[in-house]
Amino acid sequence: MNTRQPIDGVFIESFAGGSHEAFADGWLARSRHRWRRLSLPAERWKWRLRAGALALAPRLAALDPPPRVVLATSLLDLAHLRALSGLDRRRRPPAFLLYMHENQLSYPRPPG
Repeated sequence: MNTRQPIDGVFIESFAGGSHEAFADGWLARSRHRWRRLSLPAERWKWRLRAGALALAPRLAALDPPPRVVLATSLLDLAHLRALSGLDRRRRPPAFLLYMHENQLSYPRPPG
């Protein structure tokens, strides 16, 4: 991949609200690359984390032309998205990147 030329990518956010949306907006506004955006509304974050790939994979697979890079945030199961999209079976599969916006494993446990 020649990084001197702008890369065609897709930014995927399964929870487009609050700090998640602010990060996506900032990334897309400041990048020199060409990004398309796939997102789901900011609701039911636990469902988005576990099953958002089910809703987003068909949309990702339908993009024409297919992206060279897929950048997803941590409120999405990227392994499932990758498998369900079928992009790995293409002659030139995209690079898949995960941005850890926040990690639920590092949150303090609730009392009790």
